[in-house]
Amino acid sequence: MKNNSSVMEEALRLVETGTESCVVVREDKIIYAASGRGVSPLLALYTHEPEKLRDAFVLDAIIGKAAAVILILGGARRAYGKIMSVAARDYLAAHGIIAEYGSLVENITNRSGDGLCPMERAVLGITDPAECLERIQGALSGIMAKSQSR
Repeated sequence: MKNNSSVMEEALRLVETGTESCVVVREDKIIYAASGRGVSPLLALYTHEPEKLRDAFVLDAIIGKAAAVILILGGARRAYGKIMSVAARDYLAAHGIIAEYGSLVENITNRSGDGLCPMERAVLGITDPAECLERIQGALSGIMAKSQSR
């Protein structure tokens, strides 16, 4: 990360240490910080307070293409992923968002580590952000329904 301000250092520390999974910085202030699994914190922010993403620098523990879609739709200008997939980096760059990362990985894997993350699988091969968002929401609904039936 190229910005040395204390706010950026604090935001990075929160994500790198796992204190928060998603931190949003705008105008040299942390305006949002949340913990949660997968794209949930980012999707909740986009759903309830999308204006917080506009022109923001978003730092997240894991940024795959599904998270990148939300950043694009929200109008973020810069993103940092502690872990970022190649697909996310390329998708962000294609939409004019500066992409930075701690580790660049080929794919984001599922929690058991034996396959592709379900959110990544949901957006595989799709380029339209709005269609990707529908797929992400559908995949999340399916996961939540499964977990409630257990």
